[in-house]
Amino acid sequence: MKRKPLLCAVLFLFIAASSAMAQYANPAAEANAILNQINTASSNTQHDVAQLRIDKWKIDGDAKRRAEARAESISRNLNAALPGMLDAVRVAPNSLAANFKLYRNLSALNDPMAALADDAANGPKEDRNALSLDLENFERARLALGERLERLTAGADTDLAKLRAGKTTVAGTKKIIIDDTEPPPKKPRHK
Repeated sequence: MKRKPLLCAVLFLFIAASSAMAQYANPAAEANAILNQINTASSNTQHDVAQLRIDKWKIDGDAKRRAEARAESISRNLNAALPGMLDAVRVAPNSLAANFKLYRNLSALNDPMAALADDAANGPKEDRNALSLDLENFERARLALGERLERLTAGADTDLAKLRAGKTTVAGTKKIIIDDTEPPPKKPRHK
């Protein structure tokens, strides 16, 4: 009877691993899943930041101004900068530049969001909980994007190493040889 829980656990791990491997086998699906995760976190954060009543928090005036500036900065980033970066990765899911720019932006968002969540400890519990959850969601998305970026760069390094080693082709490319030497003139035929 003790084998049933073990069998269920092994089966669950196998299904989870198969699902993860299927996701990695399709880079576009993996990118879309991460982008959807970021988009959801962004929407939730925009809503939560808009609902904050920082003026009611029990902190001094300078701290309130800093918290309001952080909230405004986060909103500006989520409304103006982030959508363009998400679109750039949607258009070119394997672009190292687009993925890295998005990753760097998510990393930059982390500091003001963490500080705002800390400041929210002086406000209603709902504000603190909402911002902490938003921060966790962005962090999970950032970590997933970081892992994806690591795989993309490893693939690019492999392709570059093949090119440097003189291999004729890299995955997905064709080798085209152009012979631009002039053929020797034809000898006239005598009848």
